[in-house]
Amino acid sequence: APYSTPASFSADRGRSAKATVKLYTPLQLAIFSAASGAFGLAFALWTNYRSLGKVTESRLTVLAGVMVGLLQCSEALLFKTAPPGLGALIVVGLTIAGMLIAHRTQLSKKQIAQSELYACRSALSVTMWCAVWLVASMIFALCVIVAWQKVFGYSSLTSR
Repeated sequence: APYSTPASFSADRGRSAKATVKLYTPLQLAIFSAASGAFGLAFALWTNYRSLGKVTESRLTVLAGVMVGLLQCSEALLFKTAPPGLGALIVVGLTIAGMLIAHRTQLSKKQIAQSELYACRSALSVTMWCAVWLVASMIFALCVIVAWQKVFGYSSLTSR
């Protein structure tokens, strides 16, 4: 028979082997938001809700993430006379909103650490998924810009 690790052993500082459900902490969700925007934040919240068995919240997160992601990707097109800091303001607002949502509807880092069922996701996971969603957001934003130019005929986005 193949070797199996005893249930009492864990490489995670004495935590039992039952801790198999990985969750992002509120701080990790804020990092997602700041580093990869609405799509990355929506992915991380959706992942947590699915892991917690909250199906309705996970579906609403996808819908809200797409809507806010569209706004974030097209803010330069929609608000031609907007102040230059609008993009940064959207990111800051999104980061704060993500942390508030996580604190109110999901587990805190302390609750995850004290739980026998849950464990925090690794920093490598956060970094990898942030990079994936950052690239995906950039590609999506480029598609929005190209589609906008084709539909409305703008030759340059720099002419505000």
